[in-house]
Amino acid sequence: MADPTLRNLAGSLIAAAAGLAVLAATAWIASDWLAERERAFNRARGELAQAANQYRNASDNRAVYREYADRFRAMSERGWIGEEGRLTWIEALQSINADLKLPTLRYEIGQRTSVDHPRAGGSTRLNLYRTPMRLNIGALHEYDVVELLERLNQAGDGLMSLSACTMTRNGQLRFDARRANVDAACELNWYTLRLDTDEQ
Repeated sequence: MADPTLRNLAGSLIAAAAGLAVLAATAWIASDWLAERERAFNRARGELAQAANQYRNASDNRAVYREYADRFRAMSERGWIGEEGRLTWIEALQSINADLKLPTLRYEIGQRTSVDHPRAGGSTRLNLYRTPMRLNIGALHEYDVVELLERLNQAGDGLMSLSACTMTRNGQLRFDARRANVDAACELNWYTLRLDTDEQ
């Protein structure tokens, strides 16, 4: 017959071993659960950082868009972007001439042509065009020629560039408003940009 003390000791050892096994299993499960929670936290933190970066990029892109959209709108309103403004140029010349009362004013507008230019980022959608204009002006004095060109630049659609302008005096100074004292022949170019769309 076994000693009761040994039986009690064996039972206690078995219970302790079982407790240790349960404790080890619990610790292992808890460790695995904590590792999974840490991985999930790190994934969530990475996704949050990525979302924050995307938000910052989107904010930066919106700021860039607003800046360039405002510039684009201002250039469009000035007539630098879009179709050439032949009618605007003619109306501006007629209005300026009505105010300055030049003895003679003749103009000739040439054909619009594409201009080769370096394209930013290789873009082929933004194209530069040039429209030549020739002015023959009979004026009372040189100031009228300068005034006409300045007003035309302000009123006309597009970017005006003066290529050449020659002025010659017509002999002795006369004070007849119907007779020109100065003849001027001016050549200028109107530059416009066109943003070609997929439909064009």
